[in-house]
Amino acid sequence: MPLATLFARAAAVVVVLLGLPTAYAQQHAFMQLSPKDGLAQSQVRCMAQDADGYLWFGTLGGVSRYDGHTFVNHALQEGLPDAHVSAMVLDANGTFWMASGSTLIRTEGRRLVQESLPNGNGGARILGLVADAKGRLFVGTDGDGMYIRDEAGIRTLEGYPQDTAANVRSLLALKDGRLLIGLRNGLLLWDAGKCTAIEVGDEEPKAISALAEGRDGGWWIGTFLDGLFHIAPDGTRRVYDERNGLLRDNVRCLLVDERDRLWVGTKFGLNLLEGGRLRVFTIHQGMPNDNIWCSYQDSEGNLWFGTDGAGALKYAGDRFVTFTVRDGLCSDLIMNITADAQGDLWLGTYDNGVCRMDGMAMVNSLDGLPNNTVWAGLCDRNGVLWFGTNEGLARIERGVVKPLPAAAALAAE
Repeated sequence: MPLATLFARAAAVVVVLLGLPTAYAQQHAFMQLSPKDGLAQSQVRCMAQDADGYLWFGTLGGVSRYDGHTFVNHALQEGLPDAHVSAMVLDANGTFWMASGSTLIRTEGRRLVQESLPNGNGGARILGLVADAKGRLFVGTDGDGMYIRDEAGIRTLEGYPQDTAANVRSLLALKDGRLLIGLRNGLLLWDAGKCTAIEVGDEEPKAISALAEGRDGGWWIGTFLDGLFHIAPDGTRRVYDERNGLLRDNVRCLLVDERDRLWVGTKFGLNLLEGGRLRVFTIHQGMPNDNIWCSYQDSEGNLWFGTDGAGALKYAGDRFVTFTVRDGLCSDLIMNITADAQGDLWLGTYDNGVCRMDGMAMVNSLDGLPNNTVWAGLCDRNGVLWFGTNEGLARIERGVVKPLPAAAALAAE
């Protein structure tokens, strides 16, 4: 082939790449911390930062304090009453709190000091901890309702219906001093000793899994099975679910970051709601693992996501990442990129046929491809992939080259 023709085709490929949607041309970088790096255990249930800047990770196998380089771990052998650390918070007085089973723990220097809930709580596990501007600590349990901890000690939260709202799943201290309490069977608003039921969606009580407050005071409400709800300050309501872009209707965590963007964690990745548009972050967009359980933003603005089995991930932001043969690509000479019906990317190469970007499929002349130089690709309305090669047209279905009638092969001369 004349060199000028090759350059012309390569230039055309560059134009095509520049015209691709951002999601195809751009990856997202995440830094992963796992037990290999010193984390106590891989299933992260909560995260928070103490007054000295240390980042803490609560897991199913203890708690880890991280200084940016190394971990210091505490588990049963170091005196934790329960290996499951499910919630943590820094209060207004600078005291760092965590929940270990049904016990409150506060840090005093290098010591962990235990405080038990009142007798009779039945060993109900603490699932929620929030602190208000007055230094009060609100404690939500799975089985024994709500408690408050202040200078007078720990006691049942005033005005709370312990008998009918025993199973607390999530807590949110609102900026105006009120408290949102997410239950297995609904949502309550606590205001100075009085609780009011808040309707979420229709009249059917929802199982509330996560809560967050926007910059404008609007409420974000995540549920276990019914998607994501928003209640604006003026009462306007909106729902997000799998039908309009949510990855899963089972929402595990919510985070409003310092830019007022909403991050939604699910078992199958992250949604980012920004400017009315839902973006997706999964393993296909660069996440090492997308089974998300919890989220947190530290004092430096770093976004952290705890996974259910792969440790913690720090989001490094939007940036371009180079993939080469060393990263598993079948070639460094990529002539075209085609997205299939499932969103996976297929790369047509100059010297090694066609391969899927995640490394799960590769097709070349040994598999029936007419030629290993592939100049163009297309996914048709039926989900069939078509590729133009130096020796004619190829049709690929489910990773297999399908024969074409002689009249349709468009063999090159």
